Amino acid sequence: MKNLLTAFLLLWGSHLLLANDVSYSGLYVSEKNVQTFQPCKGKTYWAEGTELVMKPIKNFYKEEVKTPEQPIYVMVRGHFHEEESKPPVSDFDGIFHISEVFLFSSVIPDSCKVQENNESSSEK
Repeated sequence: MKNLLTAFLLLWGSHLLLANDVSYSGLYVSEKNVQTFQPCKGKTYWAEGTELVMKPIKNFYKEEVKTPEQPIYVMVRGHFHEEESKPPVSDFDGIFHISEVFLFSSVIPDSCKVQENNESSSEK
């Protein structure tokens, strides 16, 4: 009975965390030990997620990307972290936790392409 209660509490707790997650489309880049997510025309965030969630997108990135720092288009579910971050994370606009990946593609829609002057027209 104790194990059943523990399992229920774990599931309930993870459900509460996922309840705060929102769907976003944007750009994902992976280089060495750095992963970033930039919501379409938004700021750039350090990206993190569990190995189970991130493995397919990392594998796709390794296979499809030909040049360093080349972005791919992704549709994900996740949330922004508000806590203060330490280097190298502090070099970015914050942390974005990816809890689910819906789609990834090497084709980036015009509505999500990086602006040439690197100015952000919107946030989060």
